[in-house]
Amino acid sequence: MRRIGKLGIIAFVGVVLGVAGCGGGGGRNPGAPVALTPENSATIAVDVSWPTGGDGSRVIMSTAQSIKVFVTGPDIGTPITGTLNAPNTTLTLTVLAGSDRQVNAQGFDAPDAGGTQIQKASAPATVPLAAAGQSYSVTLYMVDMFDPADDDPTGATSIATDGMPSPLHVIEGADGTWRDQRDFFRFAAVASEEYTIATGDVIGTAAGGRYVLSVYDSDGSSLLAQSASFGIGPGGMLWTAAGGGDRFVAVEGTVAPDIRMEYTVSISVPVPISDVEDPLRVTKTTLRADGSDWITISAFVTQADGSPAPPDIPILFRIIQGRAQLNANGMQAEARTAEGMAKVTLTAVDETSPPIIVRATPSRGTAGSTPEIYVSSMAAPGPTFDVEDPLAVSKRSIKADGSDSATITAFVWEPDGRPVRDDVPILFRVLQGRGQLNANGMQAEARTAEGMAKVVLTTLDPTSPDIEVAAIPPNGSWETSSRAPLISVTP
Repeated sequence: MRRIGKLGIIAFVGVVLGVAGCGGGGGRNPGAPVALTPENSATIAVDVSWPTGGDGSRVIMSTAQSIKVFVTGPDIGTPITGTLNAPNTTLTLTVLAGSDRQVNAQGFDAPDAGGTQIQKASAPATVPLAAAGQSYSVTLYMVDMFDPADDDPTGATSIATDGMPSPLHVIEGADGTWRDQRDFFRFAAVASEEYTIATGDVIGTAAGGRYVLSVYDSDGSSLLAQSASFGIGPGGMLWTAAGGGDRFVAVEGTVAPDIRMEYTVSISVPVPISDVEDPLRVTKTTLRADGSDWITISAFVTQADGSPAPPDIPILFRIIQGRAQLNANGMQAEARTAEGMAKVTLTAVDETSPPIIVRATPSRGTAGSTPEIYVSSMAAPGPTFDVEDPLAVSKRSIKADGSDSATITAFVWEPDGRPVRDDVPILFRVLQGRGQLNANGMQAEARTAEGMAKVVLTTLDPTSPDIEVAAIPPNGSWETSSRAPLISVTP
């Protein structure tokens, strides 16, 4: 049984040094409609990960004898080609400057008895815009094409139950006959858990055959469940595990002569049914339309048995009436549960807005809505607290990986100079740059404890300028907010 792994392609733009003429064949451009000159051409340096002896996750198949690289584009008449022969790994191609340059790589075995080389892999990369006089680097990582053992449980492909697709697989007919084929996938089941088993990324001829999804016990032969029959196209089933341990999913198909079906398999646990308490809870029902005053909206979320929802259940908050912002980032925002609830902050700048209603909806379950929240231009009464300026930061630089973080601390004082009481809401906002506060948007509320309030800053954007975070107390103004020192972002 054949299994084709997806080709991962990473394109980098930069100056290419010392690569011209590398490789096993160099570039040529027979029949190009336009003569290439320094004024109308660009260069693409291609690096291909060559076999290293058994590493099937990042290399082309070990049987490959050569790799052909070619570049095409809307205005390139004849593909610009080059060939790599082992052990060479790089070559440079000169191409006509322009948009949508497709870089392809094909792997070939040694010639067969008839003298024909057999193609084993191909996949494209794209250079969206090859500008004249510029150089680009494209690195191609190819995965092993063959897994002859996955038609048997002992050679099954192991996949997680996180919904991520498997490597690309193939079932196909050959030799002019219909052929029964199957691929096995191993996963770890948890007792009483319900799983969604699905095929995706399906490529094939719809009338070319049919297949079913089957679930087998830990022995790989005792059938536990089977889906309906699908034509060549996406399919899926729900299955609940009676017990825990290894189980097998098999894609079992009958495929017409010379027809192939390429596909992936994913296994996931559906988001649990969660009900949002109605109405949602709000800290107040009147909002000052100055962009500084805010309301915290809390959705209490329960499971089907009435117990609090587990952590990290996504809840979508959306303004269904009125004009305002959630987490200072638009008319809708997602928040995830913690301790049975999900929270967002609401601000407004339009004093003519009709009363605001916000609805919170889980992925599966019932929604809840706020009571009407009225927008006013009048200043809201209340005590005045002082936030120390500047805010304290745990470090001045973070990596753009979503994990590295900086803690931002606001020290807050009562009007008489004493440390602030506990549970006073402090609103933090990203004023400059692109970052996330508490992994929940550009704005987040934190409550004081022991005279301070804290948020955590992360980012996934390596191109973000230095990030500036500010904080205000209730009835505060962003114009007079306390601010943290700038925090730089590194890749």
